[in-house]
Amino acid sequence: MLEACLKARCHYLDLTGELEVIDACYARHDDALAAGIAVVPAVGFNVAPMDCLAAKLAHEGDRLTALELGFEGYDISAGTAKTYSEGIALGNARFAGGRLLRSPIAWELRPIPFKNGVQRGLLIPYGELVSCHRATGIANISVFMVPPPSLVPLLKYGPRFSPLMRFAWVKRAVDRFAELRFPGPDEEARRTGRTQIWGRVTRADGSQRQGFLETPEPYQFTLAIALGAVERVLAGSVRPGAWTPSQAFGSEFMMEVGGCAMELEPPAFTAATRALPTASSSA
Repeated sequence: MLEACLKARCHYLDLTGELEVIDACYARHDDALAAGIAVVPAVGFNVAPMDCLAAKLAHEGDRLTALELGFEGYDISAGTAKTYSEGIALGNARFAGGRLLRSPIAWELRPIPFKNGVQRGLLIPYGELVSCHRATGIANISVFMVPPPSLVPLLKYGPRFSPLMRFAWVKRAVDRFAELRFPGPDEEARRTGRTQIWGRVTRADGSQRQGFLETPEPYQFTLAIALGAVERVLAGSVRPGAWTPSQAFGSEFMMEVGGCAMELEPPAFTAATRALPTASSSA
């Protein structure tokens, strides 16, 4: 699809959250410039909100050495579950020293200090790794998710059986299970649900800054984000090239879309931040 858009000189946006796809889009930056089009992957819940929060946190910082992000799990759909099952075979990922490092998925939970209380999150290989690295230049990035109960068996035991996914009949069985087990949020949940996102940046001198972003229910919110992104691209406000959501639309994009609440604390970097659990102490 991206290749077709480049040839047709048509803007490209998508809703992927898979880091390999996102990274492949960024690799076509020069081609997008030559074609005069905007290439902006991942304009849904993954990765736009966390990308914007990361850009906001990093805006007034210098010598930033680490970025940690976490979000509450939500009632996932069958399509999302299928993506998880396929991605398990690729293992986990994080940015360390400016490089994307892969490792086996391990069931090790870390405390994440959300605004509404500490919850335990699992290190995950989400697309925010490459988007936030591109948007902020920070060399060490980890992303965590609080796994919803329905997803725990897949994430906890799935890696043991991931080699079987190379067999077509196993993949069909897993896809069928996902369709039965993960119907996704109903209309009421999509209308009223809220999700918490947390981020923290660390500077070379040890000072830190954290931020909190509350959004509407992720699938419903994806509609608003995607439409807002398309409107801005069609209005000509995004320059040609391959961009992260925050690079294309600004770090305030989530607040402009609506329904979000963001808070940064402290207002400026300080070494006297209140004691918080360390999300990446042994990641």
